[in-house]
Amino acid sequence: PVRPARPARPARPSSVARPLVGRADELARYDELLGDAAGGETRWVLLSGESGIGKTRLAEEFASRAADLAFRVVWVRCGSDIASDEEEAAGDRFNPLGQLLSALYPQIRVEGEPEAIARDLAERLARQPTICLIEDLHRAGRRFRRLLGMYATLLRDVPLVVVCTTQDTDDVGLRELLALLVRQSRATLLPLGPLVVEDVAELMRLRSTPFDELMGSEPRKREAAALHRRGEGNPFLITEILELPGDQRTGPGARLPASVIRVLRARLDQLDERVLKMLEAIAVTGGELDPELLLGIRAITREELLSLIDAAVIARVLNWEEGTAGRLGRYLMPDLARELVLHDLTPARRQMLHAAAARALGELPHRHPAQISQHLMAAGPLVARDDLVAAALRAGERCAEDEQHGDAAVWFEHAAALADDPAVQAEARRAAEAARRRLHQAEQGIGHPCDPAGMPDDDSGWTAGSEPRVS
Repeated sequence: PVRPARPARPARPSSVARPLVGRADELARYDELLGDAAGGETRWVLLSGESGIGKTRLAEEFASRAADLAFRVVWVRCGSDIASDEEEAAGDRFNPLGQLLSALYPQIRVEGEPEAIARDLAERLARQPTICLIEDLHRAGRRFRRLLGMYATLLRDVPLVVVCTTQDTDDVGLRELLALLVRQSRATLLPLGPLVVEDVAELMRLRSTPFDELMGSEPRKREAAALHRRGEGNPFLITEILELPGDQRTGPGARLPASVIRVLRARLDQLDERVLKMLEAIAVTGGELDPELLLGIRAITREELLSLIDAAVIARVLNWEEGTAGRLGRYLMPDLARELVLHDLTPARRQMLHAAAARALGELPHRHPAQISQHLMAAGPLVARDDLVAAALRAGERCAEDEQHGDAAVWFEHAAALADDPAVQAEARRAAEAARRRLHQAEQGIGHPCDPAGMPDDDSGWTAGSEPRVS
C-alpha cells in the first residue's frame, strides 16, 4: 500500500529564480551529466553542504535545465513526501519507495521483488528522460536509504538523473549510503562550499538599486568583503542580509534579520548549557577564544574546555582559523553568531561577564591595563567608581608609556569624568591635555614624541570621545 503522493513539483522558471552565483563549475559538470542521461545513461548527483549553502537553489537550476531538454521533472522531500524513521515504524507494510515511484508514475505497481519493480520502472523511464530530485536525504528513514541504494545498483542505462541533496552530518548510515552510491552508480559528489568575496560582489550588483550604483568600486569592494565576512560566505545568510537597508547590513548599524536569527538559533539549539555559557564569555570578550582568560572566567578544566570547543565547532558557532607566518591559529566566533549571543544576554548577565573578565585579566601576567579597564567600564554598577578611576588612570599611563597617545588621552578623560576628588580630576585633565599635545606634535612631525625638549615625559594623547582600543 502506498500513501497518495504529492503532485510533482515543477522546476522553478529561470526567469523568476533567485540569482545563482558562484556555482559555474558545478553547473558545467551537471551539464555533462545531463547530456549523458539524454543519451540513455543513468546518472546520480549528490549535492552536500551546510544549511543555506544553496543546495536547493542549485537543484532548481538543475531541474530547469533538464525541463528545457524535455525531461520529466519530479521532486520529493524526505521527511514529508518520503517517510522518516518514525513514520516507517508506524506500519510494517509501508513501502517508502512507493512514494518516489508513484510520484513518477501514479499507476505503477510496487508489489513484487525489487528486480521486477526495477524492470517495470526501467521500461517506463525509457519512454521519456527523467530527472528526480530527492531533497534532504539526511532526513530519510533507514528503510528508504536501503532501498534507494538497492535501486541504484539495479537501474542502469536508462535516461535518468537522480539528484540528492543532503546536509553535512555525522550520520554513519548516511555516509554508508553515499559511499554505496559512489561505488555502485559512480555518483558524482558536488560538495558546496561558501561563496568568495567576488561572488558576494556579484550578488550585490544583481540586487542593487540606482542609488547603490552610485557607490564607487573601492567602497563596493570593502562592503562586499564585510558582507562576506559577516555572512560567512553562506548564500542564504548573505541574501537575507541584502534585504536590509544599506546602513543596516554591516558596520555599527548592522541588524539581524528574523530569518537569519531562526537559522542561527537552530545551531545554538544543538548545544548544551555549558557550551552556551562558554560562547557567552567568548562573545563578551571580543569573539576570539582566549583560553587563559576563559579558564579564569569559567571554573572548568582544560580537558572540559576542549570538549566544549569541539561541540561549538561541530555546530558551526566557533571556527578555527589557521595561523600565518608569525601568527598562531585561533578560534573565532562568526560575526552573526556573536551578535545573536550578545543580543540574547540580559544587561545584568552581560555586566557580570565583564566583571568576571576584568577579575580574570587582573590575575594574568602581561595583560594590558586598557583591556582590564574596558571590561570594568562595561560592568556598570558592579564596579565601584573609585576602582574605575584607578583603572582608567593605569590604562592611560600604560598607553602613554607605549606612545599610544590618543588612547592615553581618552583614558585620562574617562578618569577625569568619573573622579569625585577635584584634585584627581585636575590631574587627569592635565595628563589628557599633555597627551593630546604630544599626539599633535607627533602628527606634525615636530621632534620625537620621547624628546624631552619637545614634551614632558608624562605627556600622552588620543582624540577625546573615541572608543579606547587595546593593543
